[in-house]
Amino acid sequence: MEVWDTERTLQGGALSGNEQSLKEKALIIANNLLGVKSQSNRKEETIEGFLSKEFEVISLETLKIDFSVIDILNQRITEVQNSIRSRSALSCIILCGSILEGIFLGIASNKMREFNQCDISPKNRTTQRVLPFNDWSLSNFIDVSHNLGLIGLDVKKYSHY
Repeated sequence: MEVWDTERTLQGGALSGNEQSLKEKALIIANNLLGVKSQSNRKEETIEGFLSKEFEVISLETLKIDFSVIDILNQRITEVQNSIRSRSALSCIILCGSILEGIFLGIASNKMREFNQCDISPKNRTTQRVLPFNDWSLSNFIDVSHNLGLIGLDVKKYSHY
């Protein structure tokens, strides 16, 4: 469903009302079969709508991750704000990825069992054991977080662009 939806979006194809309804029903059924918490309460956004969101106040303290990590992440957020003001787009993108990875690592550390037992957790090809978190990519964290119902499909889909 995600591949079909992404291809339609990238090709600029609009869904008819019937297709949208069928897509929503199929996602609910698929999520139920996979044991994924339903994301049906959240409306899916367009790329433009998602990218135009602006978040002024960022409070990492509510995430219940290690305070020393929060301090480092807050410093990175200040660097991002400085990069935006100085129009340093590449620096901003790299710093944002670093912040996201730190946030996901903190959350995964607090939910170690869920992250390690997820069907799509990255595994060592030889032993088939789940890799330690420091070997996970940002993409791995995003995919597993979505599978666990921690982030919406819009965040997952648009973060891979």
